[in-house]
Formats: sequence, C-alpha cells, structure tokens
Amino acid sequence: MIAAARLANRAAPFVALNLLLLTAATAPGQVIQPPNPEQPGVPPSQERAILRDHRDAVTSLAVSQDGKTLATASGGKDHPGEIKLWDLVTLQERRTVHGHPVPVLSVCIAPDNQTLASGAADGTVKLWNAVTGEELATLTGHQGRVFAVAFAPNSKTLASAGEDRTIKIWDVTLHHELRTLRGHKDMVTCVAYTHDGLQLASGSFDAMVKIWNPATGQEKTTLKGLPAKTANVPASDNPDEAVFKINPARIFSVAFSQTARRWPRALRR
Repeated sequence: MIAAARLANRAAPFVALNLLLLTAATAPGQVIQPPNPEQPGVPPSQERAILRDHRDAVTSLAVSQDGKTLATASGGKDHPGEIKLWDLVTLQERRTVHGHPVPVLSVCIAPDNQTLASGAADGTVKLWNAVTGEELATLTGHQGRVFAVAFAPNSKTLASAGEDRTIKIWDVTLHHELRTLRGHKDMVTCVAYTHDGLQLASGSFDAMVKIWNPATGQEKTTLKGLPAKTANVPASDNPDEAVFKINPARIFSVAFSQTARRWPRALRR
C-alpha cells in the first residue's frame, strides 16, 4: 500500500493536501481506486499532531530516512519561501530556514540525513545542511518553477524537475550540473530514483511516466496512461490525467483524477 498526496489546486501542482491510501493492482496500467474509508476493513486514520507556524501555504514536505525529521516548505505572494525542520519524536520545531526570496515548491532530505534540497518558483535549487540549516549552495539552470527534487540513494546526486519540461542531475558534492534529461512535452511535476539508484522515474503534465538511466541521460521507456477516450486530447486540456506523484519501487503513477496506475514491467533492464 502506498500513500500519495492529492493536489487541490490544478493550476499549482506543487500544493500537497489530503492523503489518499492507494491499494495495489495486478494488471499493467490498471487504474487503482482509493478505498472508501467508510467501508469495512479500511482502518481509520489517526491524527497525531498539528504542526503550525508557517505563514503561507505549505507546498511540500519530506521525512528523513531515519524517521526523526520532517521538512516542510511554504511561501506565497505575500511572504518569501521558508523551510521548517521538525523533530518527529518531540513534535517540536527545530529551526526555520530562510534563503529563497520566492515560494519553495519542493523539498527532500538525503538518505544519509545530512543534506536537504529545495526547489523554488524562481528556478533555483538550494542545498542545505539538514542538521544546522546552513545554506551550502544555489544551483541554477532551470528556466521556470522547480516542482520536484529527489536524492539518489547514495546521497551524492540530486534530480530536479520543473516547468521547463526538463530534469536536471546535479553533483551534490561539487555543486554543479551533470546532465539535463529532455523528452517530456509538458512540465515535469515529480521525479524519484529506484532503490538501487540505477533508474529514475519522472511524471509530467503530458500524462506520461518516463524511465531514465540517470548516469547517461538515456530514456529507457515511456509509460502512457491516458484512457482511450481521451488519448488524442492534450494533457493541458485534460488535467485529470496529469501525473503528479510516482513511487518507483514498482512504478505507481498518480493523477489528478484520484486514481493510480501500476506498471510492474517498467523497471526491466
């Protein structure tokens, strides 16, 4: 079972709101409907705490691999971007990180729990010390908003994706761009590495999931999930099929229509 965030504002694909529980399917490309919480056998969700103090909309969140830290990002027209780091044991705020003059749209914590990455509305990606909050570097190159950032399992490379329809791979230690992946026909809204780091999945408003070799930039396959009745409709005119969340372990893609598709053969080498 996987958890995916449902986006309420289709014009802003970075706003993560209500959580849906999505169950697995058996057929490639099969649509998975979220369970009805009122049905027997569906466990009720339990609220543990409400974490407050952001001054504007919360746009992204990430949990460290050790489960001890939560990073939340926010920003709006009236406030610059900010990132808050929370202790998930005590449920207390550790610190607030400032540095983005515009809204922060995406955030992630490296698997080694040492580095934090953030993507912003001005096309920049920043790297931070996840323990102290110190800014380490600003990475530039995107031509538009950065909707997603994701670390490789070794914490040494970072993928970012955004409005310019590209995915960029960065060297986290040397703070420079390694390569740019091109192929999507609309803005790229999510990226995720496989657990071995050998493949990268990306989802886009073009209603496609692409699988890449991040070391070479080679596109390995494209997964098309549009239903037949809308197959000839551009994704910009059919936003319900825009992919905004992916889980690369077995490749689940989640669309605005509150459905998910499973692609069990997508990761064949």
